[in-house]
Amino acid sequence: MSIYDIDDYLARAKTFIEAGDENSLRHACLELRLALERIVYQKLEQIGPKLPPAIFRKWQPDKALKMLRSFEPKADLNMSIEFTGPDGVPFPIGDYKMFSVDWLNKHYQKLGSFLHAPALADTRNLKLTPTTVQEILDEIERVASATLVMSINKIDTFTCDACGKEMYASQSQVEASATVECPTCGNKHLVRCENEETYIVEPSNLCIAPCMKCKSPMAIEHLEVNERKACWNCGQLHHFDWVYTMVQPDSEASSKIEA
Repeated sequence: MSIYDIDDYLARAKTFIEAGDENSLRHACLELRLALERIVYQKLEQIGPKLPPAIFRKWQPDKALKMLRSFEPKADLNMSIEFTGPDGVPFPIGDYKMFSVDWLNKHYQKLGSFLHAPALADTRNLKLTPTTVQEILDEIERVASATLVMSINKIDTFTCDACGKEMYASQSQVEASATVECPTCGNKHLVRCENEETYIVEPSNLCIAPCMKCKSPMAIEHLEVNERKACWNCGQLHHFDWVYTMVQPDSEASSKIEA
């Protein structure tokens, strides 16, 4: 049995692939998406209690694994773990396997595309065949053959200075002087070591502007002329130029505030 407990998903997917008709292959794609989600979310749960599940479960697995890799730079690499005893003889502990972020980005979206009727523009490039689905199943089986699920990192919590919500940074990010993004409002902070025991958190956004609807602070960074940005709190879309405006329905006029 797989340590990820996805044997039933894979067994059903294989049966559907063997049938080979389009309807069966779509069912296989659904089973494989469920298997991918189970693997990635179980890996994320290894981070520990400092990262609430609500933070990552609102994202699709491809985005969740990207977030995980920001905490653990080697999270999507394969590795074998062994222990060397006092006698110098290595003792194998197990194998860790994971999808690469690039592979997951491509194939998770591809499976999703197969679950919907293709748009007319997609009919030439989107081909659902037993071979295509089998290749995805093979990679999932490779990862599922791992004997270890692990997380080697330390997660710290601090407060976003824009929205006041919790942000998270790993020891790896601190050591790399990385820029971390608030999972609530998108505001970015630089985290860097001050000494061996403490680190410094510095806002890295250019400025913060209030939402013109709910007044929540929006972090603005690298916005070009004619950019649009939605408020993280109420979803109100704004237009940013040398001024920024609240985008109203066509029947209403836009109001402006000088930036």
